[in-house]
Amino acid sequence: MGFVGRDDRDDEIRTFLATAIAIVEEHQNVSLRPMTIVLPLRGGKTEYPLYLQPVAEVVSVKDAGTGADASYQVTYLKDKVLVNTPRPLVVEYKTSAVNDDMVQILKPGILSMASLMFDGSTDTEAYRKVINSFMIPSAL
Repeated sequence: MGFVGRDDRDDEIRTFLATAIAIVEEHQNVSLRPMTIVLPLRGGKTEYPLYLQPVAEVVSVKDAGTGADASYQVTYLKDKVLVNTPRPLVVEYKTSAVNDDMVQILKPGILSMASLMFDGSTDTEAYRKVINSFMIPSAL
């Protein structure tokens, strides 16, 4: 990671950073990198939230049993998919990365979380403190 003559823990550091990013994305419900998500839905409802905003596009909504295309609509904010069937479905969608300002806000939390992992911390309270100190409450 830039230390002269020392690269023996680079893979480990990359793993910790990727894990920290995933934790922050999940907690904040934001996509820090573009990705494709395949989301299985149990059925029983007609409105389902799409996780990790912003959603760039919904690629498909298919019946989980038959694989047939299902009729759907996406809300204006692209935060939910609306369907006409209570059957189990599979939604495939793509996310975009949040803007650079949001990344800068979340970066200290990501680095603190990765640092705890790198140090081998198993203290749940330390992780909770990082989430409470550096991140926007997920309810906002």
